Amino acid sequence: ATAAVWTLVVLPVVGFAIDYVRKRETELTHDRRLSQLLTIIVAFSTDHGGVEPRQPRNIGEPLFEITHSGWYWQITPIGNSPGRRMVSASLGSETLTIPRDAVTKTDASNVRWATESGPGGEPLRLAEVIFNTGDDEAPRLYSYIVGGSLDFVDERIAEFRVPLFLALGLAGLG
Repeated sequence: ATAAVWTLVVLPVVGFAIDYVRKRETELTHDRRLSQLLTIIVAFSTDHGGVEPRQPRNIGEPLFEITHSGWYWQITPIGNSPGRRMVSASLGSETLTIPRDAVTKTDASNVRWATESGPGGEPLRLAEVIFNTGDDEAPRLYSYIVGGSLDFVDERIAEFRVPLFLALGLAGLG
């Protein structure tokens, strides 16, 4: 009876708990990567000391150069701020939905997170920060957005699930 309860109750619960933890860790790792890329793009577009951002260079992510790769960035002036919209080569002539338009709240780092559809209809995780290149008296606000494909996250999770459930199934069978 103990073996049957162990096999039918505890192993599935353990399996789903491990799967949940792994899924959450994979999603957090993806978000951390987006946050790092967002910081790099802000830094590289404002490091010249001017009041308008410039096209960031050498970001270190080659997927930003491949059209519709699932990895995108966009810089957009807000309000009366001068300048033009700049996008990664991967975005082509498309634009990203601005998370602040979706009424999402910012986190402790003032980053706004959202899940939207990308140019190819793929699910994207978006991170946005509003950056002021001016001062309090003459603000120049720009929206910086980085998006990464959630298909990447789903693939990592699926790769983990097969051996996990196989191992737990064999343990239950034993």
